[in-house]
Amino acid sequence: MKKTLLLLCATAIVGVALYAQRPPSVNVPASDAQEQDARIRACLDGSGARPGGMTYYITPHFEGLNFTDPKLRAHFEQLAEMLEPGGPSGKVVLGYTLGFSPYWLYWKNGDGVWQLSTEILDKTLKAAAELKRPFVFYLMGNHFTPPSPLVKELVQNDDLLMRYQNGEVARESYLIGALAPFRLDPDENFPVTRYLHGASHKIAERLADFQSAYPDLLLGVLVNGETHYLFSDFFSGTGNFYSPRTTDFSVAEKKDFYRSLKNEGKADLSESAVDEALTRADFGTMPHGILPVSGWLSRVPEGGILMLYVDGKSVATMRYGFSRTDVQEAKGGEFFNPGSGFAAWFDYSALPDGVHGVQAVLELGGARYEIGRRRVVVGTGKGEAVFAPIPFLPLPLQGYLDHPKDNLVVAYQPLLREWVRFRERRVKTYVADLATIFREKGIEQKKIFSYQLSPWLIGSWNPVLFGVGEDFFKDAPYLPGMNLYGGNVRAARLFDMIEPGTVYGVPEFHPQLVGAKEFIGKSLDFHECMGARFVSPYFFKLEEQSVNETHDRFRIWPQNKVWGSDNFYAVLVEKLKQ
Repeated sequence: MKKTLLLLCATAIVGVALYAQRPPSVNVPASDAQEQDARIRACLDGSGARPGGMTYYITPHFEGLNFTDPKLRAHFEQLAEMLEPGGPSGKVVLGYTLGFSPYWLYWKNGDGVWQLSTEILDKTLKAAAELKRPFVFYLMGNHFTPPSPLVKELVQNDDLLMRYQNGEVARESYLIGALAPFRLDPDENFPVTRYLHGASHKIAERLADFQSAYPDLLLGVLVNGETHYLFSDFFSGTGNFYSPRTTDFSVAEKKDFYRSLKNEGKADLSESAVDEALTRADFGTMPHGILPVSGWLSRVPEGGILMLYVDGKSVATMRYGFSRTDVQEAKGGEFFNPGSGFAAWFDYSALPDGVHGVQAVLELGGARYEIGRRRVVVGTGKGEAVFAPIPFLPLPLQGYLDHPKDNLVVAYQPLLREWVRFRERRVKTYVADLATIFREKGIEQKKIFSYQLSPWLIGSWNPVLFGVGEDFFKDAPYLPGMNLYGGNVRAARLFDMIEPGTVYGVPEFHPQLVGAKEFIGKSLDFHECMGARFVSPYFFKLEEQSVNETHDRFRIWPQNKVWGSDNFYAVLVEKLKQ
């Protein structure tokens, strides 16, 4: 998703002192976690170095890139020469991201049957070989897939599309056009999946041949684009906690959920009862049992720690460093910290009925300062629990507790927790199946990456909307490909989500910060030091005509001062001289 400022609250760490808020890695040997922690610290303060022998690839998106069009190809070559005169060289090398829709391979024959042809793919790869610049291949099979005759036909079949709880098809738009709200059904008998997998097999075969012939040009394969469930108000509704409309409540999806419950021995209700429970569920009451607690704090002094208190008891350390570019824009004259967000996700399922107190607290030097407090009503609110907050010192810094809202009524339903987990497994399986196709066709394991955003990196977003689990990047047949925007571009938090020492890539990257040239440069240096295989700035244009005014704010160009894109351009030019 090409993030706008309305959507963004990504992750950042501004100084080493803030890093103390990152909790230790779990499920990995202590020595590996300690080694990674040491590397992160060194890469943040500038004392670290990139792992030996690894070239750092900058692989921007070039809007309108089409190698079958001689004019656009010439524009690309001219722009590449401007960015990196003399061609690829040095320890930092310019490449590009080559987006390709799997649905472009299909054409309808005289009998009205869709057939596969690799002609356009073969022409594209031939041109890529002639260019002699390294690239990452982006399989655009998700809801952002570009127009094609097959996609146009498929989106007319409502049985193939995601639905809201009321049965309405989730027809949403985003920036430059309507989305293709295809269901995330991993079954190859499902028409969309059958077409996607059929094309992916052919694409993987051609890329494997290309890899053998030009091993230094194909840097990686990005599978499927951002893959997640859709939700209403798709442009700016990422932070809707209290009246969310999410998907997929199609009949087929609900049947698959019930089958999964039976397979796991958890089908305590009839299928019709499960169907009714899903249809009636109010996801604004956090029925999956997880309470979002988040806000912002201008800074955490050295030695300070953020704690979550529930009913006067300390229950968790809160993570700090989530990007709040909205706060930065509003408070830019008072402090610079695009990573001022904090967050915790508290499991309230064991709390008894009644009114409970939630408090966010800064602990520093033996003193405790309250950032904010909220009442949370569990169940009927008539139980024994009574809101009785502990008095803390007034906060000496700027800060605010955004979530939960005061007097929020929550009601845990175990079935809805299973539903949330089912959706997370569905998303991961969908991407993993595609990655497996490419691996089995001969693409090197070290070159297969996801192309994913994670709502768990963004304190103000509601992860339930997306269905992307916190474990998405672990124990998978793909390497982590994580899209980073805003303050998220320089983050320690993202390394909580991948195994220590894992090679990763950044398929989309834009700092979206005005007047932060030094920060942008340090962000690129940070990923170089941490061993990112590639970073893909979003985006350059190959033609001058505007496609969408909001979308064009992301354009990286010396004359575009929106969101610091002019500074981003200057930093990239200097970086590519190395």
